[in-house]
Amino acid sequence: MGEEMEPSKGKVTRSGTFGDYEVTGWRYTEEAAWHVKVWLAGRPGDWIGYTVTDGHFGPGTVAEAAMVAVLHLIAKWQALLAQRAAALEA
Repeated sequence: MGEEMEPSKGKVTRSGTFGDYEVTGWRYTEEAAWHVKVWLAGRPGDWIGYTVTDGHFGPGTVAEAAMVAVLHLIAKWQALLAQRAAALEA
């Protein structure tokens, strides 16, 4: 995993793995919220969806390990988006 798609109509999509989890996510470039699906590696049919804004998950509760995986990957994705934006401005 770890594939990346180019922004389309202000929407970015990312995927990755961290620990025992796989995560896909998307967000509109003008919004802060990420819409993610997280599942144990190899079990994509068991995904759970969340909206994550500023580190807060909704709806419902999230397992600690899944939360760490999601937050780690969102931070990585945000850093990559910031690098890409800086490169475009240069």
